[in-house]
Amino acid sequence: MPMKYIIDTHLHIYPFYSISSALDSLINNLQTADSQSIKVGCLTERHDCDVFNQLAHAPPADVSDAFSITSAGNCLHITNKETGGNVYLLPGQQIITSENLEILSLNCPERIKEGDSASQTIKSVLALGGIPVIAFGFGKWLGKRGAIVENLIQEFGPEQIAMGDTTMRPYGWPTPRAFRKAGEKGLKILCGSDPLPFKGEESRPGTYATLMNLKETHPVEAISGILCTNTTQDSFGKRNNLIEVAVRMQNHRKAGKIEGR
Repeated sequence: MPMKYIIDTHLHIYPFYSISSALDSLINNLQTADSQSIKVGCLTERHDCDVFNQLAHAPPADVSDAFSITSAGNCLHITNKETGGNVYLLPGQQIITSENLEILSLNCPERIKEGDSASQTIKSVLALGGIPVIAFGFGKWLGKRGAIVENLIQEFGPEQIAMGDTTMRPYGWPTPRAFRKAGEKGLKILCGSDPLPFKGEESRPGTYATLMNLKETHPVEAISGILCTNTTQDSFGKRNNLIEVAVRMQNHRKAGKIEGR
């Protein structure tokens, strides 16, 4: 019997966050969508972050006090001790390519070096058994880089890659040409919250996510087959409007000298 899943497929929990607050937000926001669904957060960690292993081996004291964390076959099952709300956290990476595009590697504990071409990066993710996602980047899908994204859509099939939509794609803007091309080829568009690297974004996890019915009951196995399923998908939450995107980008730039790129 298919199981209902709600999945944040572009999740950052930065080490300088209040990690406990970020986990609470992830659980509570996904719970709002459907309390009966299996809730999953696919971490897409920056090259200098490793919160997954921190939570697995040495969680901060406030996290240990508030949550129970158990390993469950290459993922973490995190439960709020007070409310019982829970989420499965899967390892993954955000990789910056030589063209300054973002490729996500979902459900993959192994790290991939940055700076290769987007095409080679996708091949590396596939070789390690991860799920490559071409992530939307504000202003990054225009001009020459837009042409590169469309070439990737032609190079790889729907069983190999997905497209990534995020809260940073302004609500009300026209659908990007790359999304239309991907849809014509049958590629999935996976939704994720994409929290930015500055304090205050801890409330963002789980605010934009993908709803799917998947055959497998274990999250690792279910997410591994996400590109092969013939089931339909839906989204939960909404993207930011243009003003909200602009404010978040400005805050990101202000924090960048200390915390981000």
